[in-house]
Amino acid sequence: MSVITRPKSPYLWLWIPGAPAGVNPFNTKIQIGDTKDQRKLNLQAAKDILAARELALRRREHGLPEPELPPDAYPFSALALRYADEVMPTNRGAYREMPLLPRFVAAFGAYDIREAPAAWFDRVTAWRRVRLTTGTVVEHYGGKHGARHVFPPPSARTVNRELGFLQQIFSWAVRAKVLTASPLNGFEDLKGAPIQRRLTTPDEEARLLAMLAPDDKAIYLIARDGLVRLGDAIDAKRAHDHGTTFLFPFTKNGDDVTIPITARLRAALDAVPADPLHPEYYFPRRRQAAKDEDRTRGYGKAIKRACRDATPPIPYGKKLGGLTFHWSTRTTGATRMIRTGGDGVIADVAKIGGWRDTGVLLEIYQQTVTDDMQRIAELATGASVAPPPPAAAPVVTTKLRMVK
Repeated sequence: MSVITRPKSPYLWLWIPGAPAGVNPFNTKIQIGDTKDQRKLNLQAAKDILAARELALRRREHGLPEPELPPDAYPFSALALRYADEVMPTNRGAYREMPLLPRFVAAFGAYDIREAPAAWFDRVTAWRRVRLTTGTVVEHYGGKHGARHVFPPPSARTVNRELGFLQQIFSWAVRAKVLTASPLNGFEDLKGAPIQRRLTTPDEEARLLAMLAPDDKAIYLIARDGLVRLGDAIDAKRAHDHGTTFLFPFTKNGDDVTIPITARLRAALDAVPADPLHPEYYFPRRRQAAKDEDRTRGYGKAIKRACRDATPPIPYGKKLGGLTFHWSTRTTGATRMIRTGGDGVIADVAKIGGWRDTGVLLEIYQQTVTDDMQRIAELATGASVAPPPPAAAPVVTTKLRMVK
């Protein structure tokens, strides 16, 4: 059995030797991929489907019973196919989710989504246990002549994020009136060590902005001052600029979001020259790649270079305890807005950033610094407390929670 490609087809196909007529070849609907990382992930997803189909074929060969479903059953495989057809084409995060869909189909495809929640809880818990203890094997890592490599099992946070996508599928089924309630309602994430990341200090922000080209600077400030996601910022159109406000239609959560334009963002936008070939967009240089993921990846590299070239250099990336784009823009911006305006501004901050759930905003994006907590505790005792020291690069600690 093998995963194959076919001439003029952008998809990966399956071939199972000895399979009955009509089985081969089978189109997985998983694209081959354009980058090395995409090809690796998509190939593994196709292999997961292949393994599931091979198992089903051998069960039939040896007379083993299939999971029995009532006549009116709605198997998860049918729900996953419908989700892939109706939702994922308009989902900006589809390139991250696509490799997970066949993995879930392989594990749960034959089961009725209308089964009792207890059955789904047990089934998903067993899958999670295996996922946490099973590494990923790549026979030829780095290319067809590469050596065999075994990646370690994923972290608890990664598995939580994957199951968050499964819960997202069931939640959509409720909205689509396929289900009256998700069978995974109340399914809890794994506990794990908190994530530590730091925000951007004002000094770092000034040094970073000084190294960016005019269009890249404006993109950064849209995300920082307007709490806009990178993909939406890159797609900004001049027609949506209304002087003091900027409209971003159809954001990640499906809503239109209007942000206020700060004075420095206004100056940055005015400094971006119009491109005569693409006058409708503010940032056509960052839109040259065909796919959203390639556009955001290219901008991320520009931020990394700016951090490297700053004087002194700014550490970049989680491994170095440095900055990342999302935490240095949306997270830093939301945190400072809340700390400056107090709890009364939470609803306004959520509206600017497009968060439907203010609880998510508080848990993930509002930073409480250890020194501040110490001062609050001391003040409550009636003690005299010195003013806080100058702001350093603060550390953010968040719970392991999937943003739904």
